Amino acid sequence: NRFARPVRAIVISSTCFVGAAYFIVLGWQEVMQAISYIVPRLRQTDVLDIPLAPGMFLVAIGAVLLGLELLLNCLSPLSLEDVKKEKVK
Repeated sequence: NRFARPVRAIVISSTCFVGAAYFIVLGWQEVMQAISYIVPRLRQTDVLDIPLAPGMFLVAIGAVLLGLELLLNCLSPLSLEDVKKEKVK
């Protein structure tokens, strides 16, 4: 809040972009890991024999969706602050 409005917009956009890139890469790597848990043989937990790959795909989908949400926030970072201020009032 102590930065000027344009500087604050740049800082928010850059941090959202870095976060989006991180989560999209995380999702991609999680998909690659899940595929490797399926291809040679389906890996399962030791005790309950629950397959690991479906849960890994869910984590990957969540990470990619979070990355896309952060990318959308990069486009208009200060409009989110305005919406939050209106809700508080």
